[in-house]
Amino acid sequence: MTRRDNLERHVSKLHADDLWVAAASGNEAAMSMHLDVGADIESKDSNGRTLLSLAAMKGRRSVVTLLIKAGANIESQDNEGWTPLSLAVANGHEAVTELLLNLKLWNMDP
Repeated sequence: MTRRDNLERHVSKLHADDLWVAAASGNEAAMSMHLDVGADIESKDSNGRTLLSLAAMKGRRSVVTLLIKAGANIESQDNEGWTPLSLAVANGHEAVTELLLNLKLWNMDP
């Protein structure tokens, strides 16, 4: 592997880490930037959670909405079978729960 390959791999890892931090922290601007350059919204962490699952679990409604508008799968399940909706419910995030529940019931866009 060349030095350039190593550098590109390192930069790619940093961007991926930034994406997960943006989802967890609710940084809508950073998330938008990553989505604009083609970030993989269905990537999973070591627990099998997607960015949408993480944002729902943390109660980050604006990021949840942004990810859904970008095409994130609201039915994704982590390694233990938790969905974004079940994670929002379990963590007491009413606004995210209501959003996801309404989307499931009415099959609508946010």
